[in-house]
Amino acid sequence: MKTLVAGLLCALLAACAAPPAPSASADSITDVQAALTASGIPVVATVQTTSTGGDDSCIPGLPVRTWALYEEAPGATFHPGEKPPVAVLVFATPEARQAYEARISSDGSEISGVNCTETIDYVSTPHWYGGGRYLLQVVSDDPAIAASVAAAAARLGSP
Repeated sequence: MKTLVAGLLCALLAACAAPPAPSASADSITDVQAALTASGIPVVATVQTTSTGGDDSCIPGLPVRTWALYEEAPGATFHPGEKPPVAVLVFATPEARQAYEARISSDGSEISGVNCTETIDYVSTPHWYGGGRYLLQVVSDDPAIAASVAAAAARLGSP
């Protein structure tokens, strides 16, 4: 009986000591917030924009979770002079992020799929930056903002 209990205890302790697998939990966004803040973009509001992901017939490999991070409090409408939000797509693995990122056109306005291409008409220049399992996007003509988001992505892992 002692051997069974000791064996069970060892198995439980080993399971608890194993490092957790990456997930797209709400906690994972704190890494992105810290990277943006360290890169000169303090985050004052975070809004989860989707709660689940999945594949559709057009674009496979959708993120498991997406977020919008704001340097200014978000309003119902975007006004000239406001800082743009940073969209964060969270993937299960860096490889999943890289596969999705490879589908984005060089100008950032199209995402190629299996049976179609989605074209997005942005009001400013879209910038996409990958780091680790995160893909950050900011839509802005301000090169300083784009550079800060690129620096944040670099802090999150390999491109």
